[in-house]
Amino acid sequence: MNRRQIILTFIEHHLRRYPNIMKAWNFLQWKKHIWSDCFHTYIFKKTIQFDTPFGFKMIARNYIANRMMMYGSFETEEVKLIKKNLSSADVFVDVGANIGFYTCIACSLGKHVIAIEPQPQNLDCLYANLNNNNWQNIEVFPLGLSNKPGLLTLYGASGPSVSLVSGWAGYSKRFKRVIPVNTLDTLLGDGFSGKKLFIKIDVEGGGIQRATWGFKNITDISTTHLVYRDMSKRISSWWNQSWL
Repeated sequence: MNRRQIILTFIEHHLRRYPNIMKAWNFLQWKKHIWSDCFHTYIFKKTIQFDTPFGFKMIARNYIANRMMMYGSFETEEVKLIKKNLSSADVFVDVGANIGFYTCIACSLGKHVIAIEPQPQNLDCLYANLNNNNWQNIEVFPLGLSNKPGLLTLYGASGPSVSLVSGWAGYSKRFKRVIPVNTLDTLLGDGFSGKKLFIKIDVEGGGIQRATWGFKNITDISTTHLVYRDMSKRISSWWNQSWL
């Protein structure tokens, strides 16, 4: 943890005594993330390269969340959970791969990876990260997921909070693009029958049903774990007994 993070942690610790002030603080912090994401997507497009604490290199835009990856402070609980449970999986499926942070973690542990990501700037960094680390045991699908093949609108800039939901996470509706989508069943096909899959779904408000509709081959695939991350917090473990 660097000095800036220590100071922010100290401030947040003391602000918890004042719920209204803490609410305003969190709102401003999130607006800062949105501004940083838009700025580094559309204006200052230069990338940074760094060595992560996990033993691999990364190339990323100089966005707040990406700098947290550099320091090892990005989604620390999720990282612990995924690393702990990857050992029992044959394949890691990274839905909403972004620039490939979790994809790189899985590759560094020797897992076969399927990365699914529709956003062009994120894909550029994802490809560079895989190439710079000389990882070949991976399949990348440059599209989103839905219940059927087609085209949908993706809202947001390029940070971890882009979504198929208009206005998600406070992003302006002006930041949008049309992307191709397909079903998870189509992408996985029948090539993993009998394999143990670890599926991470990070679709930001898109809904677990939207992301897994069309996945009819679940009876033919041993799914070790399904991790679904949604900032709305409205999640339920209807799909898999090994829900994390």
